[in-house]
Amino acid sequence: MKTDFKKVLIALKAASSGMAIASELNKKGFYSYTRECQFDKIVDSITLDLPDIVITDLIIDDSDAVSLINKTRHGLHLPDYIIIGDADNTFIERQVLSAGASAYIPDISNINKISEAVQIVDSKRQAVTTDPVMLVTETIRKLGVPAHILGYNYIRTAILSLINDSDLLNNITKQLYPLVASQYSSTPSCVERAIRHAIEIAWDKQTDEMTKMFMTSSNGNYLSRPSNSEFIALIADNLKLRFARLSIQTSNSKNLHSSAPL
Repeated sequence: MKTDFKKVLIALKAASSGMAIASELNKKGFYSYTRECQFDKIVDSITLDLPDIVITDLIIDDSDAVSLINKTRHGLHLPDYIIIGDADNTFIERQVLSAGASAYIPDISNINKISEAVQIVDSKRQAVTTDPVMLVTETIRKLGVPAHILGYNYIRTAILSLINDSDLLNNITKQLYPLVASQYSSTPSCVERAIRHAIEIAWDKQTDEMTKMFMTSSNGNYLSRPSNSEFIALIADNLKLRFARLSIQTSNSKNLHSSAPL
């Protein structure tokens, strides 16, 4: 079954196995490509090529897959990882999955199992990346906005509204706040206060995602805490770019796959 030509990066020390896996995945409708199993080259490919799924070894140079996941986990493009080990060890598997990998497979020769894992991961990934609500929810949680406070729902609704209609940003007070308030039987002033309170809490946590999104690039110091409109608008803009990038990536992958030998 075709899977919209999602891109799979394969970086394995056993190059012949990597090519065999790529060939099998191409038959399943993926665009698969190989890179050397070197830490920096894998990071560069993730940054530049934007793969949806990364298949790599547990041990990479003098480092490992857990370090790779930690190195690349922050940012708007988040690939899923399938890690290939050389031992059926439940402790290692738990460590890898706890670090954020989607699957651990101890046998590189089991190409069918690897292919099946890629298809399972891809189906789960599609359910997230094509759902704006899921993307917004994922982003604001990473920024440190607690899910149990009122401002959490207000922020999520406001961002989704801006994604659908960017003109709302021109009049936050008279248009966006009333729109959000109407969906929660609240008032615009309550919405404004709750969003400001949620941003204050998230700002004080200084999560990695908050650091990445709101830190200055020149001296590494924090900017002043963003206003409601700055906070909501920046997230909405970033997610719009992500949607556009996903669309371009899918289109480019189809073009690349159409010319790739199977």
